[in-house]
This record gives sequence, structure tokens and C-alpha cells, in this order.
Amino acid sequence: MTLGGLVLSLRLDSSYWRLGLHHAEAEMDYGPIYTGYDYVQAAPGIGYYQTLSELPGPGVPTTDKIVINVLTLSTEVELPHRSKLIAEYVRRRLEDTDLGPDVNAG
Repeated sequence: MTLGGLVLSLRLDSSYWRLGLHHAEAEMDYGPIYTGYDYVQAAPGIGYYQTLSELPGPGVPTTDKIVINVLTLSTEVELPHRSKLIAEYVRRRLEDTDLGPDVNAG
């Protein structure tokens, strides 16, 4: 796996703001990575998802690597009465695959 990233932080008075950008490329040691499973219709209303290349169908799509990009945004803001507002948003995007979670979270 190849990883890289950058986080920028800004402090204004007693508040913090952060922006993170991260990039990874994942490869398997034992061969190509499955990127999805095609639906094969065997008869009207009957079918299956092809999970093995040995089964009849178009074949299981693969790739040599999956690209993962992550964006993070966060803040810590001082509020009155000795309290803070802390928030974070994360967006993870997987490229070259239909499997795995693309995530929006916060």
C-alpha cells in the first residue's frame, strides 16, 4: 500500500480549523482485486451474481490496484460558558471498484 497526505491547521484565537487530504493506492500480494460482481441471467426471472470466473458469464472484473482518496474537515470552536463546539466531516472515495464503502460521515 502506498500512502500520502497533508493536513493544514489554522488557529484563530481559541478556535481550530483543519483540512486534510489523503491518498492511498492498495494492491494485493496474491493477485488482482475483484472490483464487482456482474449479474448473470440464467433464465427469465432467474440469475446469480458471478463471484467466480469458472462460472458461466462475462467473468469477474478485476484491477491491479484500488485508489482511495480521503478528505477531512474539522473545527473546534470555543463557545460561552466554558463549552466547545467540535465537528468533523469525512469523505472517503474508492476508485476503480464497486465494492467497499464510499463514505460521507460527520
